[in-house]
Parts: sequence; C-alpha cells; structure tokens
Amino acid sequence: MSDILEYSKGSRRTLYEHFGSKEGLLRTIIEDITERVWSGVRAVQPGNAPIEVQLLEIGEHFLRAVSTPEALSVYRIVVAEGRRNPEITAMFYESGPRLVRVRLCELFEDAQRKGLFARYEAVDLAEMFIGMIIGDFSAGYALGYRVPEDEKNQKAYARRAVHLFMHGASQGYPEKSGDLAPPGPGALQGADG
Repeated sequence: MSDILEYSKGSRRTLYEHFGSKEGLLRTIIEDITERVWSGVRAVQPGNAPIEVQLLEIGEHFLRAVSTPEALSVYRIVVAEGRRNPEITAMFYESGPRLVRVRLCELFEDAQRKGLFARYEAVDLAEMFIGMIIGDFSAGYALGYRVPEDEKNQKAYARRAVHLFMHGASQGYPEKSGDLAPPGPGALQGADG
C-alpha cells in the first residue's frame, strides 16, 4: 500500500474514498492489469488453421503474458494477498489462467472431433500443454532467479514445446510399455473430474 501511495502521490484517505478499501484497490489493479496482459490470449479462437499453428499462437501469447513485468507484479500480489483475500485469487485465476485452459480445451475437443488426441481427455491435454509452455519460467520469473526471455527466444521455446507436445520426446518408444502406456480417456482426471 505504501508503494502505491508513493507512486500515486495521493493520500491513503483519497485512495480509500475512491476504492473503498485495500481489497478494492487490489481488485481494481488486478482487473486492469489482467485485462491488458491476457487480452492477446483471449483473441486466440479455435479455427481452421492446423492444430500446431493454433497451439503455437496460444503458447507464444501465454508465455509472453506470464513474463511481462505487470503480470509478474500481479502474480506476486495475488500470492501475497491470496490467503487473506481468496476472492482476489479466484478473480485472477478466472481472468487469466482459467481462460487459457478453457481455450485449450476447446481446441483439443475440436481436434478430437477430427480424430486427433483420442487417448486423452481435453482437460488433461490442456494441463500438460500449459505445463510444457510455462515450465520453470513462471516460478523463475516470479521469484527473480530467471530473467524473462526476449520475444525471439520465447517464440523459439514455444515452437520447441509445441513440437515436443505434438511428436513426443522419444521417437520409437514402444507403444505398449507396461505401466507407462497411455491411459484411456478420463484416467488422468482427479476425483472431482
């Protein structure tokens, strides 16, 4: 709050009059920044382009979104304030990360109607893809032990992640490998399903 007051050159009273409370101010900041940060991801809609192209577009937008200074600031605020104010955490999740998951589920469901990815549930595919795209970046950026890559390197990483996702890491790996064989649809989902 002190940083906000210093930055805005305003008084605590003025801020509270305008936003109602610290939570109201945080909510407004998070809404504003998440709208700007995630707008590129929202613009990506399932379409007629090959799935690799669509995954690459989503992956690039997502990686760029989680690495902006604004997104990192919001993420840190949400983590710091989330226990005291779970509504802020829910709002952040709904306006950003959940949006990516929903877009990916739509994309994978569309691909499944075309005969691709039949072995897995769309939600499992979405979660695996998100994990591949953000990998260690999200924690590394937020904790400061990793500096966000430039756009060229982000695009190259997203391209490698999409290729790995589409083609697997081990060419020639036996189709049936005991416990590691791909499960049937729904087998990876948790109890809440």
